[in-house]
Amino acid sequence: MPVCGRQARGASYETMSRQVNTDCEGPISKNDNAMELSEFFIPSGQHFFSIVSKYDDYLADIEKRRGYQAGDTLKLVLPFFKAFGATDEAIRRFSQEHLLLLPGDLDVVAVATGPGSFTGLRIGLALAKGMALARRLDLIGVPTLDILAAAQPLVNLQMAAVLHVGRGRLAVGWYQPGTKAWKPIGKLEALTCETLAERIEAPTLVCGELTEEERRILNRRRKTITLATPARSLRRPSFLAEVAWKRWMAGKRDDPALLAPIYLHQQETV
Repeated sequence: MPVCGRQARGASYETMSRQVNTDCEGPISKNDNAMELSEFFIPSGQHFFSIVSKYDDYLADIEKRRGYQAGDTLKLVLPFFKAFGATDEAIRRFSQEHLLLLPGDLDVVAVATGPGSFTGLRIGLALAKGMALARRLDLIGVPTLDILAAAQPLVNLQMAAVLHVGRGRLAVGWYQPGTKAWKPIGKLEALTCETLAERIEAPTLVCGELTEEERRILNRRRKTITLATPARSLRRPSFLAEVAWKRWMAGKRDDPALLAPIYLHQQETV
């Protein structure tokens, strides 16, 4: 999900007056962007999206399903976008032409770049690029596992940040503690939970959204593996915004024409 931020004039990151995370359904936009994209690309898309939204409300507010976050059902629309011919360029163009942001509210757009769902990453990046190009905003891409790492307290251990990439595998990124933040080391890997447990020989913190069975498998190696709490293992937009803001304040920018999704390699996409 893209997030947007505004810098208080003359403020540093530490004294930033406000930070806004948005799915382009208010408060800084006049749109319901996901619904409008569905209506444009999917036949009877508005009706379809209303059903998905009601199901989302049921899971979040009535059933209160454990581990479920409001908005998770939005991933259900992604296969329909692809099935009905939505491309990166078409989504970007639609966003540029239809996104109505309140004037003067934004300086920078941040977006998670993966790894993750092939379709989800492409649509998220297309939306973020469309927003940045339409409003001439700066763009910051943040690897998804860096977002997970940012949620963890610095400890004197190596860390493995993980997320599901399909077919029973986890994307695994390795980190070591730096002076003020976790630093990525090595290459991304796609491993089963069992293989990950076998690979870890030194004391390691493992964070990420794991199933109960996966946590049980890793807990067998308690002498070498420490599991982050479930609350610290969620990918939160606030940490995406925080990481992106620090990079932006340090003068870093991404070129919308060059920013691309991170895939482990082509056969690992889902």
